Amino acid sequence: MNLPVPAIRSEQSEDLAALCKASGDPLRLNVLRALASDSFGVLELAQIFAIGQSGMSHHLKVLAQAGLVATRREGNAIFYRRA
Repeated sequence: MNLPVPAIRSEQSEDLAALCKASGDPLRLNVLRALASDSFGVLELAQIFAIGQSGMSHHLKVLAQAGLVATRREGNAIFYRRA
């Protein structure tokens, strides 16, 4: 059985893959839930979810690459909110 496969441009498939990767982790989904009501810094989120700062930074980077979070800088601190 040969079914037609819809054409997806390379950029679309990369965006979809980033979205699937970002939403495929329970911690990242909980971070998005926390960011629904407020913005937080990396250290605050690391404390809330009891993980290291570098681990939280990695999760936030994945979410940012998928376009799910936005950032703002205040001095040396970067705050994240849902995009």
